[in-house]
Amino acid sequence: MISGAYFFENERLNTWMPLYELKGIRWTNHELEKTPLRIPSKAPAGIVIMMTHPRFKVKPHIKGNTVTFDIHVKVEGTIYEQFDDIPTSTLERHAAEAIEAELRKTFAKSVALKCDPYQLREIIYRDFPADFHRLTKNKPFFLDKNSLGSVKVEVKVTSTGKMKGGFNRKP
Repeated sequence: MISGAYFFENERLNTWMPLYELKGIRWTNHELEKTPLRIPSKAPAGIVIMMTHPRFKVKPHIKGNTVTFDIHVKVEGTIYEQFDDIPTSTLERHAAEAIEAELRKTFAKSVALKCDPYQLREIIYRDFPADFHRLTKNKPFFLDKNSLGSVKVEVKVTSTGKMKGGFNRKP
């Protein structure tokens, strides 16, 4: 069983992150078939949506010696478990908030450990090599807690599974 991930920098072990702190990384994997998303406790209890095939895009913004990244995630899902009659638009909103929280939490923890699970530095390296070399000249790990800009998550519930109609209807 996988318990976490090791991160390397210049062919040397940099750090290790446990799996529970890497939850946000699943939204970057376009090959992901299915993953369950439990809606957090601030929303109505007992909701699980099975998410499929996330699409993850990153747009970097370079201004001087600072870089920010805007993240956009699109994902579809099927309601897997629901005990209350809640409109799908509300479920989509709660799911988007939960995904954004996972992305931000993983980013914050990774910056504290000086690792880059979203491979944001590689985007700068590949698309803006001159900026990458300028940024890493004095500070090899140029990401900080302010490097994550906007996080936009679009969730579309495509099916309610076997559920038809409302739950609280009287016969």
